[in-house]
Amino acid sequence: MTLTRICALAATAALLAGCAGLTPPFEVSAFGPDKVYAVVSIYSEKEVEAGETETLTGMLGAIRGDGAYFYSADAVLRESTPLIVDEFAGVGSYRLMPPRQVLNHAAYRAFAADEQPRLQVPRLVADGYKYIWNPERLGQLARDLDVDGVAVVYIRYGYKFWGTNFAGIGADGWTAPDIRMETTFIDRNGQAVWRHQVHNIMRDGPPAVAGDLADPDAMHPLFVEASVLSAQSLLGSLERRTGALSASTR
Repeated sequence: MTLTRICALAATAALLAGCAGLTPPFEVSAFGPDKVYAVVSIYSEKEVEAGETETLTGMLGAIRGDGAYFYSADAVLRESTPLIVDEFAGVGSYRLMPPRQVLNHAAYRAFAADEQPRLQVPRLVADGYKYIWNPERLGQLARDLDVDGVAVVYIRYGYKFWGTNFAGIGADGWTAPDIRMETTFIDRNGQAVWRHQVHNIMRDGPPAVAGDLADPDAMHPLFVEASVLSAQSLLGSLERRTGALSASTR
């Protein structure tokens, strides 16, 4: 089944510490074919989040284990991570330090992860990576890796129910991926040089279970594909900005 993107809303959001409502940073001099970046942290919410619909048949189905409103995002993040990093490596706005080189680098291996927020559910961190969000420490890591900057990627996996809700008793329809992906690029001084978010809601998906529940096995390949599409949309925004600025200076 082919995924159809019906909504790709670019929005400003603070992935790292920052002020909501301010224009997201973009420093054109931080990008170019001679600039080298490293992806150093990829993490997501711990669970795939439920859609907005809850029905009696769905709740009973969840109790029986027929489907789920919430379930672990671990398998999706694990399979999506190398594909997302491949997209970060495939743009012309910078050069990417090979991920294996990053993860095996002595400086990265010795670098301590940041403490997770105490009042939130712990984030799920991609295999081999560390949870690092502090801009000053990210700047230090860039210097330790001897690159021009580092990138952090945050993902929120969810699903949307499409169909009819029969007064909260039951429902009939299907479920589809609903993904938010954010990235922030930090330079060697700990300053954000680019930050962006995309929100992609897909149209197609498998039939819902017990009315409005997601089938994790059926949704899995769609989430992986949607992750790639989201990364392409995210990085396409950077390519357009750097390309437009390059053209204007010629």
